[in-house]
Amino acid sequence: MQKERIMSSVEFSVISLEEIEERLEQLPLLPSVMFELMKSDPDSDTFFDDMVRLAKADPPLASLIIGYANSAACIGSTSVDSIEAALARVGSNTILQLLMAISVARVFVPAKDEQRNIWRHSLEVAHIALFMARTAYFSTVKPETAYMAGLLHDLGRFVMLQVAPDVLKDTDVRGWGAAEELISTEQSVLGFTHTVVGQMACKKMHLPALISNIVRYHHHPEVVRHPKVHKELRDLLIIIQFADALSFYLAANPGWSAEPEAVLKQQIESTVVSHAWGGARLPLGELVHALPIIYAECDNACNLLGIRK
Repeated sequence: MQKERIMSSVEFSVISLEEIEERLEQLPLLPSVMFELMKSDPDSDTFFDDMVRLAKADPPLASLIIGYANSAACIGSTSVDSIEAALARVGSNTILQLLMAISVARVFVPAKDEQRNIWRHSLEVAHIALFMARTAYFSTVKPETAYMAGLLHDLGRFVMLQVAPDVLKDTDVRGWGAAEELISTEQSVLGFTHTVVGQMACKKMHLPALISNIVRYHHHPEVVRHPKVHKELRDLLIIIQFADALSFYLAANPGWSAEPEAVLKQQIESTVVSHAWGGARLPLGELVHALPIIYAECDNACNLLGIRK
């Protein structure tokens, strides 16, 4: 079995949590633009101008955005050659998402297959979470916060592959049938999981407490019902836990797009939804209908970052 193969391949390269913490000091901080993006408000009258300013402050970033606006992902009869025109064509909200992804990719460069696989998974979770946060079911969660949380939820695995690549070199997130298998193997082989490493990285990178809690507890459905968990964190945890589990499920069932929507909805409801969420209402019908579009948007983001399936 794959789990046995992974355990045998890493048992001689185990690293301690203390060693990882020391190596975290070698990691660069997230670009300052990321922290400005965290504070941005899409409902603000200055949002468009803010996105223009951030993009223009980084010429390579601006070139990527203009290239994306001229790509097949964006419909336009003429080419654009300015940030303002690119934003007008693509939309400020989409640019916000791309800026976030590019900012993180500059620290955790998706150069190897295992890194690209985790990036693909993280982008899927981010786009599913974005859709969920835009529905009336989760009005307490800002869509841009949901996207960022999805993008960073596996920060610990990004860190592990950056500071200790040999330890998890055979751990391919696309090869697991469920997130629980991955967590179980990490715990049994290493004595800790990527969620603990991720929380340490959040502290080192000065990320908001809300994101840090998502990184730490996205594999703990029971935390959702803890009496001290406030509603915004509770809702965001459900969104990320659901999006994470759904990404795993769809990766393990590549024929999902050919299933009738009613059948796929039933499969997701019985396989992905956790009873630990206390019967939380989820927009499953809307989500299933939108999944092809969500995954097309994810493909576009992957293409921009040079990530292939």
